[in-house]
Amino acid sequence: MSISKFVTILISLVTITIISCGNESKTPDTEFAYLGFLFEEENVKVFIQGYTNPGISIKVNSQKPNRIDPNGKISELIFEKVGNESATVNITTSEVQRSILIRNPLIAYDQRPIDAPFEMKVNETIYVPDAASTVSILSISEDSRCPNPFDNSDSSSDPGSCIHKPKTLVHMKVFTPGFKSFDQRFYKEQISDYKFSHGGFHFNISKIKPEIITLNRVIPVEDYLIVIEVQKPIIN
Repeated sequence: MSISKFVTILISLVTITIISCGNESKTPDTEFAYLGFLFEEENVKVFIQGYTNPGISIKVNSQKPNRIDPNGKISELIFEKVGNESATVNITTSEVQRSILIRNPLIAYDQRPIDAPFEMKVNETIYVPDAASTVSILSISEDSRCPNPFDNSDSSSDPGSCIHKPKTLVHMKVFTPGFKSFDQRFYKEQISDYKFSHGGFHFNISKIKPEIITLNRVIPVEDYLIVIEVQKPIIN
C-alpha cells in the first residue's frame, strides 16, 4: 500500500471517529419540570427544570422574569414581588398551559423549628423556614399498632397483644424549592422511626399518637398526632 493511500485511509477513519463522538455527546433536552417557588423580601423565585427547552414561557402575575440564573439543569427565575401573600405562576410549554396559585408559606402556614420534634395533625400543613420546606399530612389509612408491640410470640403472647409487625400507613407531602416534591404513602412501624431525606434535609417520623390502649381500638382521624423532626445535614 502506498504512503499516500495509507494517509487517506487514516484521515477518513479519524473523521468518522470525530463525527461519531460528536453524535454521542449530544443529549436530548432535559425533561421539563416545575420545581416550586420561594418568596424572598423583594422577589419571587421560581425553579424550573428544562427551562431552555423550546416553547417554554414562565410568568408570575403576567410578568416576565427580571433575571434568570442557570444552575445545571435547573434554572432560577427571579421575578419582582407584587404583594406579599400570593401570586400566580403561568406556565406555557409546547404541550400544556396552566396556572398555579402560590402562597407565601410564612403567612399561609404555622411555622416549626428545625432540629426539634413537633406534632402535626392529619390534614395540617406547616412550614419549616430554615429548610424552606412545606410539610403536609394528608391521611392515615391503616393502623395496626398494638398495646405491647414487643409481645409478638406465637406461643406465649398475652391476651390482647398481637403477633404481627405493628405499623401505621401515613400519606405525607413535602415541598422544598428546587426539588421534586416528596409525595408518598409509607408505613411507620411502631417500634422504629421512619426516616427519609429531601431537599438536602433529613426527616424523621418518630411517633404516632395517641397510644393504642386496647387492641383494635378505633381512633378518630382528628385525634391523631404525628411526631416529626426536620434535621440539618451533618457536615463532617
